[in-house]
Amino acid sequence: MDPRHLLRIWSALQQVSEQVRSCQALPIHGQAPWPGAEMHIIPTIVGCLGGQMRLALGPKDFIDLETGDVVVIAPGCVHQHIASRHKHISFGQGFRKDYSDINLRGETTYHALVSQKPYLKLMQQILETRSAKQRRLLMQDYLQHLMGDQHFEPQHGAAAAGKMYEYMRKHCHKPISIDPIIAASGLSRSRAFAVYKECYGISPHLDMMQRRCYLAQAFLRSGSSVTEAAERSGFPSRRHMTRAFNDIFGVSPRTWQQQIRD
Repeated sequence: MDPRHLLRIWSALQQVSEQVRSCQALPIHGQAPWPGAEMHIIPTIVGCLGGQMRLALGPKDFIDLETGDVVVIAPGCVHQHIASRHKHISFGQGFRKDYSDINLRGETTYHALVSQKPYLKLMQQILETRSAKQRRLLMQDYLQHLMGDQHFEPQHGAAAAGKMYEYMRKHCHKPISIDPIIAASGLSRSRAFAVYKECYGISPHLDMMQRRCYLAQAFLRSGSSVTEAAERSGFPSRRHMTRAFNDIFGVSPRTWQQQIRD
């Protein structure tokens, strides 16, 4: 990456961290996924550092972001990143096993890793905060902490594993098998499994099951039935979800839902 491009991106992030224009929290909504839409299993941040960006919450429901605007997307919130004809600089942050990944995009893309703490907890606070002013101030603190944090380069083999991760991230809510995820890596099945586990400490198949279960938790928490949560999380049936949920959390989906209501 050209150091001049990276400097411009970091300078833009520094300016936004000192004065966030707005910070919105996007909760789960009733819109069904449409072609090109995606949803995440845990909170994700998207921010505009320069120019204009657009997010879709439905085929005709859009949010336009300008410099300094940041959104925190809740787990299970269906959305789509709309390609813009305008040049822009963007910031994104999501979470994987044990760490968080950040992406800065301008004339090129910079990808780095940071520790998961304290960002996931701060994201949850922002999502739960009803005051727009308080969300904005929390996000400024969040970004300023990020600016001073230590960043790490992705591990060897992360490019192929990252392609699998991105495919899984965008499609795990659909009833897909492991085959297209492996194909996204461009590697043989055995090599793809090895590289993925080396990077993330988990097999791609188990990762997909965990993702779907975490997504199901978000839907169950929002009031969906077990059958609806299974369908919206990419499980082929309620029975499949119940078995995976029990394996991962040690309790059935119905029991878990009752426990969080009590």
